[in-house]
Amino acid sequence: MRFQIIVPTSLSTEGKVHAHPPYGAMYIASSLMEEGHEVRIENGDIEKFDYAQLCSRIEKFSPDIIG
Repeated sequence: MRFQIIVPTSLSTEGKVHAHPPYGAMYIASSLMEEGHEVRIENGDIEKFDYAQLCSRIEKFSPDIIG
């Protein structure tokens, strides 16, 4: 199966982005990959995508499950 994990941008109360490694998403992805699944993580803090770009990425990857 194909899984796409979305990590949204994390903004502080001042509106600044606090980029940090998405450890939870990475842990889930590694467990899924060990079971033979294809996984893609979309990290909003690093990639700075907007809604339209995210929708395009989802459409191109065509995952079975999005989380």
